[in-house]
Amino acid sequence: WIPKQLDIMRGRCGSKASSRSKLFHAVSNRVRRMGIFAIFLVVLIVAVSTFDMSHRTDTRKHVLKEHFVATSTEVVAPLPQAPDETLNATRNKEVGGAPSEQSNVNTTKPPPTPKPKYIPAREKYFRAYKAWILGEYAKNGNVSNPVDTLRKSLAIMREDKSNASVGVVVAHYKEDLSWLDEWFPEDIEGLNVYVYSKGNEYINCSRPVQSFTLPNVGMCDHTYLTHILRKYEELDDQLLFLTDSVPFLTYKTAQVDFILHKMPMNKGIVPWREYNLETALEMDSLNVPEYCQAGTNNVKSSRCQTARSEFRNYGAFRRYMLRREEGRKIVRSRGAVYWGVFGAAKEAIIWRRKQLYENLLDSLSQSIHPENAHYMERLWVDTFLGSILEEEEEE
Repeated sequence: WIPKQLDIMRGRCGSKASSRSKLFHAVSNRVRRMGIFAIFLVVLIVAVSTFDMSHRTDTRKHVLKEHFVATSTEVVAPLPQAPDETLNATRNKEVGGAPSEQSNVNTTKPPPTPKPKYIPAREKYFRAYKAWILGEYAKNGNVSNPVDTLRKSLAIMREDKSNASVGVVVAHYKEDLSWLDEWFPEDIEGLNVYVYSKGNEYINCSRPVQSFTLPNVGMCDHTYLTHILRKYEELDDQLLFLTDSVPFLTYKTAQVDFILHKMPMNKGIVPWREYNLETALEMDSLNVPEYCQAGTNNVKSSRCQTARSEFRNYGAFRRYMLRREEGRKIVRSRGAVYWGVFGAAKEAIIWRRKQLYENLLDSLSQSIHPENAHYMERLWVDTFLGSILEEEEEE
């Protein structure tokens, strides 16, 4: 187009300068017209889009309004009329009048649905754990005295190993211990009972026990670590760790029954329930600034305060303690045992070096109610399942 326009203008003007000037004006006019057309087109598109969007918004509001009215309106059936009202309605009909009608539509706005309460993952885990233990206890007949289960399990163990033994480690403070005579009678061969007392109460059981006195620090976990270190070279084949309140609390009795049923097959620790990933991550960030014992009915008081740990949280405690044991791989956290009641196999205990138990005992020896004791409650599974979990991860 430009060469054509240039030839036309040269023919009209006869000179290059004037033809260039004419060409410049022609091009400018063409660009100006194209710009005006483009602006008009953009304005038209914006106007159409705005109108369409406004129309859609109005339509959506109308639909939502109809939906709300349809779902929130409740039709109430008319109440039966009393005899006097029926008579009045009949008289009104005879004289040509119409009975007064009351609206039977209730337009009251329904109450808002309450939001479900948030439950932390570790709380869900604990509830599922407790329901699992009580469910297994019910399947086994809710036996209040597990002595028969103990006899059967020990007999099964002795079929494979003639001198197999079971050690019962009791963390005692002030409860009555006469129940030891019924639960762990003296006539069971291969059964040893150890009582570690941290109070001034008399050990009132008639069967012979190996008794020891300890300072009142570190809760029951301190007691269990003390026994492991004291008997490390001569541990029983299976160990049952108990608190002195076991027969007085149903969930603890249920846990003992579960442990004794699983004892012949146990190569690590029982019972334990595996974390899901959310629970494992949340458990690593656990802090326990206060925790009330069962006797305080979970009422906050000075007795509920824990001696704060030097570690930021449970995850830091766990990694520090397990990392200090050279030559052992740190596997991810798998689960927890509760209430200070669990069973452990000798082979799982001695798989860990003695130094680890010494380090753990030192961390619990500073106060009566240390935060580290609550961390230790969750570390037992990873401690005693170490060999099994390491083999699984290598496979």
